[in-house]
Amino acid sequence: MYKYHLSLGSNIEPCLDHLQQAAERLEILGKIEAKSSIFRTAPWGFTGQPDFFNAVIRFTTALPPEQLLKQIKAIEQDLGRRKTVRWGPRIIDIDIIWCDSLGVNTGDLSVPHPHFHERRFVLEPLRELTEDLYLAGKLTRVSDLLMHCPDQSEVQKIETVW
Repeated sequence: MYKYHLSLGSNIEPCLDHLQQAAERLEILGKIEAKSSIFRTAPWGFTGQPDFFNAVIRFTTALPPEQLLKQIKAIEQDLGRRKTVRWGPRIIDIDIIWCDSLGVNTGDLSVPHPHFHERRFVLEPLRELTEDLYLAGKLTRVSDLLMHCPDQSEVQKIETVW
């Protein structure tokens, strides 16, 4: 079994419903062990759009990272996600942030996610689920990543149970 931390985000209404639908689809593929609170955050990258609702889930499945990515892309498409501008509005976005202590780097997938440590909207919910990650074979504390995070945007907890 593989243990993942996945980041979920939506900024097209109804955002909470989209996050819940994505979680329900993921449960078909494995077991959601824990969900962070949902956080409202300003858009990152492309700012001319509505705020995002973001969360992180801890998830176990028999699927290795490349196979899970294919299933994630299918879930996103089934829920109505379409390619638009980079970092633009999304019905749902699901990213693999971390998987056990595995490192993956293919043309389609990098695990750990290469930019998660630069994004407060990932780190704040991630910290609710775990304090320690093993990155590049060494212990990394999420609170340390937050202290050095270049993203200083506001992250507001809006929902604790979903």
